[in-house]
Amino acid sequence: MMLSLESRNNQAPRTLGNLFYICCDEMQDISFTQAVLLIIDLLRQSLVDFLFLSEQQVNAFLNHFCASLSLIFKKRLKFSICES
Repeated sequence: MMLSLESRNNQAPRTLGNLFYICCDEMQDISFTQAVLLIIDLLRQSLVDFLFLSEQQVNAFLNHFCASLSLIFKKRLKFSICES
């Protein structure tokens, strides 16, 4: 029975799902704040690269954006976006 089970695990395509879980276990999760900061940094760079805005204009835009966020997001992010 043990050999049969091992053979099935090695040959059956449905056992490849375990590969997904093995890979996911090794990846580190990022926090909500880190994810938002990555998006904001990408937005900042895109504003400079594609719209040719100055750093002052980009900072003014992001400050306005941060001020427009709901209270829930402001508490969660602790205004770390606006300080960069």
